[in-house]
Amino acid sequence: MLSVDADGASYPAAWAVITNISRYGGPYTLLPGADPGATELTAVLFRKAGRFSMCCNLVRIGFGIAVRAKSVNVVRAQSFRLSGPEDAPVPVQIDGDAAGTLPMQIDATDQFVLVLCPPAAR
Repeated sequence: MLSVDADGASYPAAWAVITNISRYGGPYTLLPGADPGATELTAVLFRKAGRFSMCCNLVRIGFGIAVRAKSVNVVRAQSFRLSGPEDAPVPVQIDGDAAGTLPMQIDATDQFVLVLCPPAAR
């Protein structure tokens, strides 16, 4: 299990997504109503481990209802610290790309990235 510390409180999770947008994995809605302009981040914490739970969670994400599950916590905070069991080096992804291992600190900032795309891509 992971340990997710958020602004002084601690939460267990089998896996976690820290985000400020609603989409996950392309067209799938993970966090309906998320505000990319907010000055805080949101952690979607999946508490159950195992193949069956993972499959159920992926189906829920596909239908846009993952955050309604009783086994999912949604936590908003300015700062998150994620660690594995006894700070084991658990792999981390950022937008699907390898980004090191836990432990990791993630802090909200007031900086934004401007994304330009052609009109046909909108």
